Amino acid sequence: MAIAPAPLGDQRPAVIDVDAPGDLELGLDDALTDVRNAGVATLHHRQVGILAIAPSGVHVISDAVRCGRVERRFDSLGRNSGFRLLIDGRDRSKLVRPVSAAAELVRDRLRSQGISRVPVAPHLCVSGATWNNRPTPFQVDDVTVIWPAELSQRLQTSGGLADRIDEITSALA
Repeated sequence: MAIAPAPLGDQRPAVIDVDAPGDLELGLDDALTDVRNAGVATLHHRQVGILAIAPSGVHVISDAVRCGRVERRFDSLGRNSGFRLLIDGRDRSKLVRPVSAAAELVRDRLRSQGISRVPVAPHLCVSGATWNNRPTPFQVDDVTVIWPAELSQRLQTSGGLADRIDEITSALA
């Protein structure tokens, strides 16, 4: 999914503060507890972070607890043109690079174990932040920037790997 860059000037959209009631309050630990109860396996790996093995695939998750407004902007200047992650107006795009690299390590590990056709999705889960009043997960490079409750919902979506979760978990453990 994609969102348009934030408007310029004083025309900023309304925001939701995570202190307000609603599903944006859910922390990553709570979200992972919810998905474990729904049959999703989770692993904490020192090299790649959190892995969630779900019927929809392997999800590589990095947690970023940040204060401030989460935005995506297009930057056409410089060598690294493309979408940038801004939190509280500061470029935090460097947070997505390790998640992308970790997802590639997971893909390599699955290939080396002879496991194929398993989607691997990298996620940067930002908790403790402020999102637009209609928050939408977005991509920066190949990483989905998302909040914990939405991640929990995505992990619980159906897919064709339900009968392979144990096999995939063993290969990645």
